[in-house]
Amino acid sequence: MKLPLYSMSGISWNWLVDPAVRTVECFETVGGKPTLAVTGRDSDSPVLPPFDLAFPLEHWWLRQAR
Repeated sequence: MKLPLYSMSGISWNWLVDPAVRTVECFETVGGKPTLAVTGRDSDSPVLPPFDLAFPLEHWWLRQAR
């Protein structure tokens, strides 16, 4: 996984979004290491750093009509 590399490079926040299982994980760099800060799934509305806004995840999983 590249999270440790990103953290050592000074990236403050990383989001891992997996639409297959409808999850999002937000990692904060603390002491040069990635630390899980927030998780959300399905229809949760987590506040995802570094933004102070709730993100309604159910909209992320909607399929686009063709």
